[in-house]
This record gives sequence, C-alpha cells and structure tokens, in this order.
Amino acid sequence: MMSLIAFAIIVIAISFNVVCVVSVENYHLASKTPYRMSVDLDSKEYFPSQQRIIPDICVKSSVKHVLGHFRHGTRYPSAKDLLKASKIVEKVTNPPIKMQLESVITAFKNHEEKELSESGRKELESIGVFFFSYFTDFFRNVNEKDLNFVITSKSRTKSSYLGFIDGFNKALGKNLTTTPVENDILLRFFDRCTKYIKEIGDNKTNTAVVSTFMQKMDRELVAAFATLMQQPDFILEESEMLSYFIIAATELSVLNTSSWLKFTNERVRNILEYASDLKNYWSKGPAHSLSYEQSCGLLVDMFQMFENVLSGKNSSKGSFYFSHAETIIPLLNILGLFKEDPLLTDKNFDQMQNRLFRATRVSPFASNVAFVLHQCGDANSNNRDNVYLQLFFKEHPIAWPLCNNSFCEYNDLRQYYSRYIDNCNFNMICQVNDSGVFNGDGGDINDEEDDDDVDKSSSRDSGIRDESDDFIVDLYVDGKNNDDDDGADNRGDEVFVDDDEDVDTDHSFHDDL
Repeated sequence: MMSLIAFAIIVIAISFNVVCVVSVENYHLASKTPYRMSVDLDSKEYFPSQQRIIPDICVKSSVKHVLGHFRHGTRYPSAKDLLKASKIVEKVTNPPIKMQLESVITAFKNHEEKELSESGRKELESIGVFFFSYFTDFFRNVNEKDLNFVITSKSRTKSSYLGFIDGFNKALGKNLTTTPVENDILLRFFDRCTKYIKEIGDNKTNTAVVSTFMQKMDRELVAAFATLMQQPDFILEESEMLSYFIIAATELSVLNTSSWLKFTNERVRNILEYASDLKNYWSKGPAHSLSYEQSCGLLVDMFQMFENVLSGKNSSKGSFYFSHAETIIPLLNILGLFKEDPLLTDKNFDQMQNRLFRATRVSPFASNVAFVLHQCGDANSNNRDNVYLQLFFKEHPIAWPLCNNSFCEYNDLRQYYSRYIDNCNFNMICQVNDSGVFNGDGGDINDEEDDDDVDKSSSRDSGIRDESDDFIVDLYVDGKNNDDDDGADNRGDEVFVDDDEDVDTDHSFHDDL
C-alpha cells in the first residue's frame, strides 16, 4: 500500500512540476523538430523505401570527394516568439499550468535569441563524428588543406560548423585547425532574388492558404486547447495557436522538456504541423519552381568542384556548407526530392497525411544532404563512365530521382541537371518582368518549351566560380553580399507566423534561416 501511495505522490509531483521531462515518443514538429527525432521517424516512415544497391563495378571503389550541405542545429527562439508566448501565458488562469509555461519563457530569456543552443551544437557534433566514421579510410590521413568549410554571416551557422569540426576531430583523433569562409551570395541566395521576394514572398496567395486552413480548423482547435488547458474560456487566435506550436517544439528541441507540448494532443499537433508545412510548401518549397530554381548556383558549385577533383585541379577531400532551411529545402527540391506530392492546399489535409513534403522530414534542425564522388573500378582510371555519385540524406543513403538508387552514374546526373546548371544566370532568373505581375502558375521556367527565354549564352560566364580559386565561390558577377535589412517589407500578416523566423529580415515568409 505504501508503495502505491508513494507512486501516486510521484505522479502528482511530476504532473505539477515546473518542467516536464519529455517522453520517448517521437513528434512531428515541422522545422523545429530535433534532428535525431526526425531521423528516428524517417527510419520507419521513409528510409526503408529507398533503394541503395551498390553497382557491381562500385563494390571496390575509391572515394574522391565528399560534399555536404547542413542546416544549422537547434537554436533559441526569437524575441518575437517569446513576446507572443508571453501573451499566450497571460490568458492562462490555472496557476500550476501558468507556472509551467512561464518557466520555459524564463529559461529562454537567459540566452541570446536565435543563437545555436547546446543541443544544436551536439547535433552537429554527432554528424561530424558520422562523416569521419563512415568514410574512415578516406579521411584517415586528412589535414587542414584537404577540407573546405563555408558558412553564412549568421553566427548560428559558424557555431554549427564548430560543432561539426569538433565531432570530426574527435573521431579523427587529432585537432585540425580550420577556418570557414563566409559566403552569403552562394548560401543566402533568397535574400537577393528580387523576383522571389516580390512574386512569392509578397504574394498574398501564400498567406491566404495558411489562413484559410486555420479558419477551417479554428473551432476544433479552440475546443481542444480549452479542454487541454482545463479552462473553458481559454481562447487562442489563429496566429497564437501557431505561436504555441513553435514554442512547444522549440522547448522540446532546446531544453528537452515538454511543459508546453503536453498541453497538446496528436490531433492538435497534426493540424498545426500541416499549417506550418503549407507555409513552407508555398513560400520556399515546390509550389513555385522559382523557389528552387534560384538555388541553381548550389548545383553549379557542386559539379564544378567534382569536375576539378576529377581533372586533378583540386585535391581536397571534403567540402561542407552550413546554412539554413531556406537553403536546404530549395536544394532538395531542385534535385527532384520531396516534390512528388499533389499540390498541398487548405482543402486536402486529410488526403495528405502520408505526404513526402513535410518540414519534420525535409528541414528539421541540422537537416543535411551529402554527395559522395566515387571512382569505381580501377581507382587510377580516368574513365568518366565509371564515376558515380552516391546520395545521402540525414546520414542515410537515399535514391536519386533519375536512377531510383543511391548510386547513380556521374555523367547521367550531370546531363539530368543540365537544364539548371547550364542556364544558371541568377540575374535572369530573379529579374522581375516589366509589368511586375506574378506569373504564379507553379510551372518550371526551365521547361523545354520555355528554354528560349533563358539566356544560355551567359550561363558559363556568370561568375559562379572564380578561375583563380576553384573553391571560394564568387557566385554571380553582378551580385553583392548585401545582408542589411533596409527596405525589407514587413507585411504584418499575423496568421502567416514565422515558423522559424530564422532569417534575420522583416520578410515574414522567411521561416528558418
């Protein structure tokens, strides 16, 4: 009897404690999902379906280069997020619940907004360990000059790089002293693409789809929150519900506690995740081809690196880029990944429960995609027909869309993506037409019937790589690294809440950088 009483006391104490340690359950929390949680989910939901057959000729292969793109790790919330959270807490009348929610806000206020958290550093450290450990033979005798690192001007990307190199060094068993190169022109292309900002970022259709969906779900969500909060008069506005989801997910990712999350249920989280996915899908995902076409410089950069390695012009072994969700999502989409779904809208929520495009999968904290160049067969051969690229996503081999396998012939891939690589003129892609009217059909501007509109003559002279330095990317000849926020358009669409608000601009469609 005493043991049962003691157990009951413990349960009550945990229920009303200031913080609640999270359970072992995995959650779909959109772009705020912790990295390992996302990987665990995809170990059941996505990775098993991926073909990863090693071609016979590649059973004995020589790795020539490893190139990876990484989203920064888990970060602290923005000041705006915390302000919205405080307004939500003001509506709570139940003292124990109010205390739990307030404690999380207090914990966040002790840290710089948007900076990488310790949990985020550990995410990248573990990934650094993986990349050395998976390619141990290749990296065994690596030194500083063999590795290239690129970051953006945001400190969370540098902190992520530091976490990655710490893990890499630990696995290597020695401390390499490396210096990252800052390159916003390459990695923050979305800040500079006028057409993208005006025709997609400022296009009210993108905000309307989220708002319409939330209005449809409003009555159900209000009732659910009132029940979960044990407060019949607890009513959240649409934007507050989305803000609640952001703070709940961030708390789990940063603090590994669930004080906010425990006042949701699976249905509530499912609805709010879909709202977040709608925003990502329409503002930076495959809904508009321009969203990913503007990232063509990343493909040019990658294939030029591989060409230089294969020709002997570059002897480096690894290139690692640390950026943002606004970089990773377009890169994945231009590769043809996670864009096979029917159009995500406010009308097909129930039908899209098994969608491929979900931020929980595509852009959790520390999301990453890597490309491994293999010389198959004779390691000393210059036969390009025996060169393969292997594709990794979140440390797992996944299939290229072209060949439905994680190994694909290099020449075939270069040809497959030539429509983007050979036509990658940033000024042309991002030029606003004279009328300033949004074309907005979601079509591919590089579809074969539209190729005449692309300035192919300048594709090779667009300055994507400086001949004097085959790694430091001077991406676009007319481009300037302009990262100030002057002139940013603050539209103030409250319901189109910044899921990540990682981009330090006033453009509300930017989610996560």
